[in-house]
Amino acid sequence: MNRSIARWLLTAGLVAFGSFAPVGDHVRPAAADSEGIENLKKTLEEVLRARRPEEFAFIDVVTDRVANGTLPRSLVESTFNWARKKPHYKFQYFEQALRVRAKKIGIVL
Repeated sequence: MNRSIARWLLTAGLVAFGSFAPVGDHVRPAAADSEGIENLKKTLEEVLRARRPEEFAFIDVVTDRVANGTLPRSLVESTFNWARKKPHYKFQYFEQALRVRAKKIGIVL
């Protein structure tokens, strides 16, 4: 898929979904303790189909920031619930959308 088309589709999705409020079934990993963070990490890797080292590294950064409280878990979960409904490229949608949403609240990923 052409990069500009992918970017347009992502932008269109951002506009269409606004705050990314999940619709329908939700995946809600366990509480924000260390076991909960491991569950979150495992869920992100498996459901978003992370394959490349850069993807696993991004998930590590996200889960570390959730664990230390710099990134709201609700932001990660709602973005995850939105991205997992995409038919293809789930991880890419998740990463780009999370970067955009985090930047809006002053967090750079």
